[in-house]
Amino acid sequence: MQQFLYDIDLDNGLTQDDYADFGKFVGIYESKVEKRPGYFNWDDLNFKNFCKMNHIQQKGTQAKKVQNNHFWFCADQPADVTPKDIAHNFLRHIRNAFSHGRITVYRGKHNRKYYIIQDFTLKGNKNMSGNIRSDLLWGMIERLLNSSKNTK
Repeated sequence: MQQFLYDIDLDNGLTQDDYADFGKFVGIYESKVEKRPGYFNWDDLNFKNFCKMNHIQQKGTQAKKVQNNHFWFCADQPADVTPKDIAHNFLRHIRNAFSHGRITVYRGKHNRKYYIIQDFTLKGNKNMSGNIRSDLLWGMIERLLNSSKNTK
């Protein structure tokens, strides 16, 4: 990384490793995910079991009190993106949140790292919010990237 970038403190709690991981994810999204709606499987058994085992609410509601390991997001995709794919949409929200500087970190119980993740529409309305332990977010993403509806 360029030295001058190290010298700029963003006060969001993200480490250099976080930036590297999210930056790589953005690259993966752009090259392997963006053009493949309909390929990923939100109902993949491995993904669902991972969420259940780790008490992750896969897709909660905006009205629910904010709590750890909870997400809500607008499942509507842009009009030019078909077919509908909730997993693809979730991954897009994560990409947007990082790209727009909407991910922050806090330390929870036992000093565990949690990400607060938000995405907004072009009009400024929140259309995704999440609060999740960092290792669990990467576990979700890994399983979704490996899921398939066999529509290659």
